[in-house]
Amino acid sequence: MEQRLINDRRKVKTKKIVPGGLFSRTVAAIVDLAIVAFVGGLFYIGGQKIAEKTDKVNDNITLQREYYVASGLFEYEVVDGVVTSGVVPKISSTDYKDYEAMIINYFTVYKTSECPEEYRDSKYTQYWYNVHILGLEEDPLATPYDDLETLPSFVEKGKDIFQYDEDALDKYNALPLLKEETETMEAIALRYYFIPQNENNDNQNHVYNYATVDLRSTDYFQLAEKTLLRWYQYVPMASGIVLSMLIFYFIIPISTRNGQTLGKLTFHLGLVNKLGYQVQKVQIIERFFFEFFLLAATFAICNSYVPFGLFVFLAIATVYFLASFLLMIFTKEHRAIHDFLALTTTIDMTQSTWFKNASEEAGVEKRIAESKKISFGKKEDYKKNPNILYVNPDFENQEKGDSEDEEKND
Repeated sequence: MEQRLINDRRKVKTKKIVPGGLFSRTVAAIVDLAIVAFVGGLFYIGGQKIAEKTDKVNDNITLQREYYVASGLFEYEVVDGVVTSGVVPKISSTDYKDYEAMIINYFTVYKTSECPEEYRDSKYTQYWYNVHILGLEEDPLATPYDDLETLPSFVEKGKDIFQYDEDALDKYNALPLLKEETETMEAIALRYYFIPQNENNDNQNHVYNYATVDLRSTDYFQLAEKTLLRWYQYVPMASGIVLSMLIFYFIIPISTRNGQTLGKLTFHLGLVNKLGYQVQKVQIIERFFFEFFLLAATFAICNSYVPFGLFVFLAIATVYFLASFLLMIFTKEHRAIHDFLALTTTIDMTQSTWFKNASEEAGVEKRIAESKKISFGKKEDYKKNPNILYVNPDFENQEKGDSEDEEKND
């Protein structure tokens, strides 16, 4: 009997690895992602509050406000008779001439002599305005403008609304006049310069909007805008996401025995290595930092070199997580990309039995084998004598009551 016990010890079934179910893994991942996003959002808000107190952010906010007001297109906001630090568009007038004067001042004065000196351009004359904004005919003796091919569509309407002062010595540099001095034409001219947002249902453009877009697209405004976005948006956002990921995807898992996140804890899931033994700390590090560095590098590249970088980053991240999810669906043990890289498997802890390593497993098997007899009898024999360790491979799913009796005899 002793010889038979030694020869058949390998048949004693003690380890049982049941991969985590697809549903529980998916919901656990969603729970983790929701927690990370929520806490990351709180960190982001806190980061913005901190950023608001820095000179880097305040200087660029002030600089942008100065550009707005100096352009003549905006003014400081007044609340209850008190001038605030905010700015609002100058769109309160009902006289088209007020808008005309504002737009002419922006192009022919601000862009030529009042904007930052290195960005001033002498081409913005009254003649440029008449041709480029109102769409009136060019002087056949003048040098053609290179940028006329990119004129916005609204300039075509100017030809129907305005005309030159024929009595002016140089009609190409004279202020345009309405073709008809009527209330209807004045209303049309006002709408040409400014279309209220609630009436802009057909995506019509207007001159005021064109000028404000021009201001915001200048290199000096964009420089202030990018600096402000970097320190007031991207840095707090990236910091918030990184801190949240570190806490919930790394610190908590590495602090638990089985590499569990809060989502895994909720659904009784845990990690083991590819052989079914307890996961190592280095594997938890590999699981986390692969995705962390991948996403961090993608975020940095997209926001530094790619137009609409944040949207591109979100698209790439979505594709990655979708690919990982599909891999988890179609693999036998529901392993995602990081599982293959770190050589881990997510298991159902309520149905699995695992050990720290092979030595621990062998020791447990030895103690079980030495404390019981081994029978290759029938199922009925096992039920008659629960003290016999039954190892028939056709009878691995033992009834609950039998299992409890076996544990008591151990």
